[in-house]
Amino acid sequence: MVEVISEEYRKANKKHECDYCLGDIEKGEFYKVSTLKYDDVYRWKSHRECEFLAGEFHRSGLFEDYGNGMTWVDFSECVEEVHNCFVNPKHVEDQAFRDRLKEVYSFLCENSIELEITKSY
Repeated sequence: MVEVISEEYRKANKKHECDYCLGDIEKGEFYKVSTLKYDDVYRWKSHRECEFLAGEFHRSGLFEDYGNGMTWVDFSECVEEVHNCFVNPKHVEDQAFRDRLKEVYSFLCENSIELEITKSY
């Protein structure tokens, strides 16, 4: 089970990497940093938008946490599933992941919908 030791929002003094989407957190951008413990203590940094999406994926049940948290692989799979089911069901393949992520974020913010995705396994 992942233990949350601390969480805070910071303004980046230098470039960091978001642990959810692996994109850059630019200097001057606000981001969330969490100190966590799962065997060892580590820091998890994330864009505010990615933190929001991860929370929605948890809340909706799209992502089921079995005690070891959401990885970037889990996060990207959730983004893809929501994008393909709700945002762009035509499955445009040549779109960059970061663009799909922004579309999913905008879609969820604008529509305030409940994610009801039936898992096929």
